Order: sequence, then C-alpha cells, then structure tokens
Amino acid sequence: MNIMTEQEILDGNKLIAEFMEFKKFSKSHYECNIANGSYLLPPFAMQFHTSWDWLMPVVEKVDQTGASVIIGRMFCEIKYIDPLDENKTFDIRIASGVKINAVNGALIEFIKWYNEK
Repeated sequence: MNIMTEQEILDGNKLIAEFMEFKKFSKSHYECNIANGSYLLPPFAMQFHTSWDWLMPVVEKVDQTGASVIIGRMFCEIKYIDPLDENKTFDIRIASGVKINAVNGALIEFIKWYNEK
C-alpha cells in the first residue's frame, strides 16, 4: 500500500467519521466520541490513520455489520457475504509495511463499499 496523501487522509477521516455516526457540529468539525473522550475536531485532526485507540472502534463497528476482519502481522483482510443475498460480497486484503496503514486502508475500502450497498 502506498503512503496516503493529505487529501486521502482527510477524505478517509471524513468517511470514517460519518460511518461512526459522529455528529457534524459545523461545516468543518465533528463531535468525536472516541478514544475515551469527546472531541470537537476537523477531519485533518482525527487520528484514524495513526492511533489504534481511534481505529479499533471502527474495526468493532465493521465487525458488527457481519463482516470478518482479520488483522495479521502486516496485513488486514475483510470479508463479507450478505446472508440474504450471496451475490452481495466484499473481499479485500491489504498488506503494508506498517500494520495500521493496512487496517486503515481496508476499513476505508469496506466503508466505501458498504455505503454503496
């Protein structure tokens, strides 16, 4: 996985914030209830791409959708098969030299797919 650009980080943080149902407080800030606190932050200050405290609640929410999230040494794999429609599936495996990058990238791709369905 390539290093993410600032715009990709910003877009990913917005996508995750909306998936996590963070309340949009203003045009540019979200109320983030995560990592044992509540914060009013713009997407560029969110830490989904750098902090396991921020990222693991996202993993848990993806798991609650029925997806299988497997985190390995330097990879993340997410698989989903809709129990009511076997044609609605998702399967991705991202490897990276930095584990959190792989997990963040796989979660972002899953959330994009999930939002379309």
